[in-house]
This record gives sequence, C-alpha cells and structure tokens, in this order.
Amino acid sequence: MTQTKTFLITGVSSGLDRAFAVKALDAGHTVVGTVRTPADTEAFDAPHPS
Repeated sequence: MTQTKTFLITGVSSGLDRAFAVKALDAGHTVVGTVRTPADTEAFDAPHPS
C-alpha cells in the first residue's frame, strides 16, 4: 500500500524546490508551499489545481 505524505516546501515558485514540489504532486502527495508574490502562487497553481 502506498502512503500519501504531506510536504512543506519553501520557495516552490522556482528552482530545485519547484521541481521537488512538482514531483511530489505528480506522485500523489500533498504539498504546502510558500512563495513571495501572489503572481508566483498563480503560476504554481495553474498546472496543479488544489
């Protein structure tokens, strides 16, 4: 049985943290992420709606 995990990731709008967040979401996990601006939130949420 696969266990779903929740990750807290800072800076999900770019770089390695974004890549890690995307992989976690694609694997079915939950990601709680931080960003600097509202525009960064929209850019991250677009391909991964909650």
